[in-house]
Amino acid sequence: MLTFFSGDFGIGRRGSQARKQRVATHPMHALPKDSVVVVRGLGKCPEHNGRNGHVQAWDEEKRRYKVELEDKSCVLMLRPHNITQRCSIEVVDLDSKPELIGKTGEVMGYDEESQRYHVRFQQPSFAASLPRSKCLLSSGTRVLLQGLSNDQFNGKMARIEAVDRFVGRYTVQCESGMQIKIRFENVVC
Repeated sequence: MLTFFSGDFGIGRRGSQARKQRVATHPMHALPKDSVVVVRGLGKCPEHNGRNGHVQAWDEEKRRYKVELEDKSCVLMLRPHNITQRCSIEVVDLDSKPELIGKTGEVMGYDEESQRYHVRFQQPSFAASLPRSKCLLSSGTRVLLQGLSNDQFNGKMARIEAVDRFVGRYTVQCESGMQIKIRFENVVC
């Protein structure tokens, strides 16, 4: 939770009420503080692409994340499409490598051009490049919506509320508050 205070802290009950009104809640569609992310798609500062960082805050007005790089060399203000959340996925319905179905791995990056996640698996340790449609994200994961026929949702932030494996759909809570059902391939973590 982020707290913003003006210069006047007040005293007593009235001051306490003023402080409560100045407390801003963290939106459900934004990545929580300390989420680990990978920087991607920067054109002006490409030297930061592929580097890991931690979310420090979400600035709703600027619609950017404040991200401190892992080595603490700098802090960047990044748009949601310039980061990939390091999170866990489960492989589903992969015809080319059926031995991976049901295995879990960690997203280490995302290639926008090929629309594939770079995933690291353990035991045995190996990496694979997998299409979004074959990577199941869990409830609570924050995502960006892409490739939807209803263009009003594309590029918007959302939170996965439920997963329906049988029909291959997520129920997501969009930043507008609207809930929609979308295919696995229509989100990027």
